[in-house]
Amino acid sequence: MGHDRTDGHSPMGAQSKRHCTDVFWLLLFIAYWAGMLVVANMAVKAGDPNRLLFGYDAEGNLCGVNNTKTNSTLRDMTNKTNIYYWDPLSLATTLTPSANVNISWSVCVETCPHVDGQIAFPSVANHTGCKYGVNITSTLDVANAIAAGNCPAFFYATSPVINRCFPTVAVSSNATQIWNNGAVDFNALLNSGKDLFAKGIADIVTTWPVLVAAAGVSLVMCFVWLVIMRAFVALFVYLSILVVLVGLDGGAVYLYFFWQTKLAEFNATPVASQTDQMRWSRDLSLGAFIAVAVIGGLLTIIIIALRNRIRIAVQIIKEASRAMQAVPFIIVSPLVTFAFAIVLVAYTLWIALFLATAQGPAVFNDFGVYLSSTQLMQGLPYYHLLGFFWTYAFLVGCNQTVIAGAVASWYWTLDKKKIPGWPVIESIKRTVGYHLGSIALGSFLIGLTQLLRYIVLKAHGWIKDSRGAKYIKYLLVCLQCFLACLERFLKFLSKNAYIDMAIYGKPFCTSAKNAFQTLLRNAFRLIAVDSVSMFVLFIGKLCITAGVAFVGYVYLDRQSAVYQVQLLPVPVAIIGIEAFIIANTFLGVYRMAIDTIFLCFCEDCEKNDGSPERPFYMSATLQGITNNKNQKLPAAQTRIVASRKVAVDEY
Repeated sequence: MGHDRTDGHSPMGAQSKRHCTDVFWLLLFIAYWAGMLVVANMAVKAGDPNRLLFGYDAEGNLCGVNNTKTNSTLRDMTNKTNIYYWDPLSLATTLTPSANVNISWSVCVETCPHVDGQIAFPSVANHTGCKYGVNITSTLDVANAIAAGNCPAFFYATSPVINRCFPTVAVSSNATQIWNNGAVDFNALLNSGKDLFAKGIADIVTTWPVLVAAAGVSLVMCFVWLVIMRAFVALFVYLSILVVLVGLDGGAVYLYFFWQTKLAEFNATPVASQTDQMRWSRDLSLGAFIAVAVIGGLLTIIIIALRNRIRIAVQIIKEASRAMQAVPFIIVSPLVTFAFAIVLVAYTLWIALFLATAQGPAVFNDFGVYLSSTQLMQGLPYYHLLGFFWTYAFLVGCNQTVIAGAVASWYWTLDKKKIPGWPVIESIKRTVGYHLGSIALGSFLIGLTQLLRYIVLKAHGWIKDSRGAKYIKYLLVCLQCFLACLERFLKFLSKNAYIDMAIYGKPFCTSAKNAFQTLLRNAFRLIAVDSVSMFVLFIGKLCITAGVAFVGYVYLDRQSAVYQVQLLPVPVAIIGIEAFIIANTFLGVYRMAIDTIFLCFCEDCEKNDGSPERPFYMSATLQGITNNKNQKLPAAQTRIVASRKVAVDEY
């Protein structure tokens, strides 16, 4: 595995002699993206996101568009850009006096209906919101139009918002009698919403220095957490295990005496007075005692059996902390990946808007969007979506490979204080220069599985409820569960394949097989490391997020007058969110470092024997835990080993 040797044994560390792996998949990935650009070009030509600005009336006409160009049965609404809803909330009620009036009707209008005050009734002069073609020349025509459902019973005051006539006043009691529903204070609703939104935005603007500082504090807290884990992770883990065991065993003892108390009460009660509740209380207390006792006993046995492996897990977490402190620039990799991911998401959403409007115009129903589809563009969104899943998984894979290569370069250095070269830069060079094809293969498997999950989810929504469809839905739920498990397994397999590939430089399938076999041979160690590391990282995310959010709350609460904070929960929530994102990103690198150290440790145990030719690269503490010791070299050989040259260009 690594720097080259001349003693006849296989090298250890990052391989110096590499070749490009899985080139076909890299070419396929590039060709797929060429297709993505073709799809984007088609979408831009056929679609128009501006259609999302206009609403659809009840007849299917798109406001602000000449619909006769695409469908001769529709209307020319070029000048009617606004849509007016008879009932903007789609209330499930009927109008009075006629029960045949459809209050959920909507029409395209040039201007929103003019209302002086709260409401206005349709009249000869004001019937803009009625159905198209209604001939109103007299008061009788108005009454007949309302009774026939061609006009609403009244118009409410509105103002255009994104080409929608949005209500701006409260509906009076007089109107609610006509509407046959409780009063709806639109004005209060809108004003309160606008007011809260405005205050929240204002607080974000005024407290931006605190938000920026909180991001810096979060990053510092992450490094502090590394130091704490390196110094106190053993105490932290063992104390947590002790608390759990004492809690379970103590709970079992308490439940035993509780059950004895219930049993004594039940036996002391005459048979004729014994109730079902007393029996249930006795049986439930017995069941709870047995369950807690069994769980506590099994957990105690498991911990005793895995005690040595738990020690290994604790030490590996310490080693990962040392590695990240020795290679601090490793945190740059996920930040770059995050920046690329933002660009990818923005591009995907932008093209999706064109694809959606190319499939058909947007139908706004109850102020929501319903996008219809046509056969011409039906498959392109799935092609576009697979490209997004594949590319996102590809970015994640590149990030994991770079981190694995940098951490492995630290592990496979005998003198950890003298790391050769720039590990992160050299790892990037190896990843980009040799292994993009392998990453493309691994990410394709993940992306395809995610697309299948999406299709199954859509199919579940397409199936209508019926006796036969119920069983099909059950099958789809089972298939969704299977695909979810498959996705998790592929992510696990790909991650470890990238680690093995970063070390050996082998193709994806070979690396996946070797990594899986190595982990399978060390399954119990893997369970211990995964369990302990997941617990430690969860507590880390919790402490960092809660700690930074609490400090932000205390500071802003005391400085509220300085920053003129009106809604304190808004900036505090943003501080908590950004702290969680930073902690999740940073500790994600930490988790990758732990996985890399563990796989290197397993390889170290299996391929080295502690001899001068094949020394162990693990720390002295890990050597002591695993009873592996490096042999002491004769004085004559000490100088030779100490001066052994490391291939700096490979790190």
